[in-house]
Amino acid sequence: MRKIRSDALWHKLSPEQQKKIERWFFDEHLSYRVVRERLRTDFGVTCALSAIGPMYRHCKELRSRERDATLDRLTEILTDPRSDLRRIPTDSVATITACLMHRAIVQDDPKTVAALANVIMQGQSHEIQRDHKKLAEEKLAFRRLQFAVSSGAIGSKEILMQLGDTIRQAQAPLSDTKSPKPGLYRINRDKK
Repeated sequence: MRKIRSDALWHKLSPEQQKKIERWFFDEHLSYRVVRERLRTDFGVTCALSAIGPMYRHCKELRSRERDATLDRLTEILTDPRSDLRRIPTDSVATITACLMHRAIVQDDPKTVAALANVIMQGQSHEIQRDHKKLAEEKLAFRRLQFAVSSGAIGSKEILMQLGDTIRQAQAPLSDTKSPKPGLYRINRDKK
């Protein structure tokens, strides 16, 4: 990166003004001409159009450094063996880790790639453990119902209610997926 000159306009601006200019470039996506006009109207600073380009490149480099530092820190957190990622949704961890893994591959950093792959595997392992636990709970509920029926502890009406509750609980994860509900598909198809 070429350093911005020490006597450049950028260094004469306050930190608040510098942040505002950065927002003009990257949040509002203003052209050099518009930024130069805003410098004149908002800050009372006149400058040549050629002075805006180095400001833009300097802001871009600063943002790039900040982004890289944030991504490095995120990678450290994810790959730290002491990090407890079980409370974070598996899909979120997988998405973040995949992005960081792509970055590590581009940077040719096999150690980080391996650590991030391990994070993905741990997340999938936790998800499998949750699924096994849920399945065991459903199996226990069904066995309890089976025992109650065989012992005559509940009548046919209660059996149907309990069975309906068990079926609804078993189907709960299916409703969390993004697949359309059968009735909605038919209604939407009919509207076309």
